[in-house]
Amino acid sequence: MENNVTNNVAENTNATENVVEVLKLDMEAHAPFNPVADTAITTANDLCKIINSIFSEVFKDYYGCKLNVTYVSNYYSYVIAPVLYFKVLDKSEYTKDAVTAFIPMSEIEADNPIARVRRYTRMAANNGVKVEMTENGKSILEEFVIKNNKINNNIRLKDEFDWSQAYNVIPKETGTYINVFKLDIISLLRMIYGDKAADGSRQYYNITPNGPIGAMNQYQKPSNWNLIIMRLNSSNLNYAANQLGLYIQSQFMDDGMPNVITEKLSL
Repeated sequence: MENNVTNNVAENTNATENVVEVLKLDMEAHAPFNPVADTAITTANDLCKIINSIFSEVFKDYYGCKLNVTYVSNYYSYVIAPVLYFKVLDKSEYTKDAVTAFIPMSEIEADNPIARVRRYTRMAANNGVKVEMTENGKSILEEFVIKNNKINNNIRLKDEFDWSQAYNVIPKETGTYINVFKLDIISLLRMIYGDKAADGSRQYYNITPNGPIGAMNQYQKPSNWNLIIMRLNSSNLNYAANQLGLYIQSQFMDDGMPNVITEKLSL
């Protein structure tokens, strides 16, 4: 019995000595991965909060933001129309240092004949509306408006933007509000997330509604929307397109991808 045990131990020892160690591949350096796009998921309300945090630091009369999601049957898709809201302030708040997007006509010097003519013209054109858009408001918001482009002899000409067609004055019991529409959501995304990659190449954005939040049926207006934001890197996109022999649509290489409609909206 003892011999058998000894022999078994010896055989097991020899078997262990003959086992070959299995190799495993462990990469210390990896090949570069150059994504054409990256994606973020957010909601309309969360995106509005970011927009609010930016414009509230700029304009003293800034009030809020709304992202209206509308179905366009011609394109069989939903589009996003951003609207910015401003509120007329108390008279004491319109100081020389205050930066506002709008100003009541009463705050414009009454003894200025040019201002007086502009006030009467403005009131006649807008049913007695007594606010004027400031030069600061025009200069800052101009970057985010949708402009009509014309092609003349292969040269793109931009029409002068008519601000009177881009906002409404809304009187309420709680005050007077102004909503600014005809805004490009893509331009706002560029401001929020940047239009240049780390290597200096241009970045392009697209945003897609991915379903309503808070709507129990088709007749109930949703309180919020899920949104998918895609960011494209131009240098990686060009490389991938060349490798695959694909044509890149002009909107990726020009002024971004406008994905909005314009409409007059109210609170």
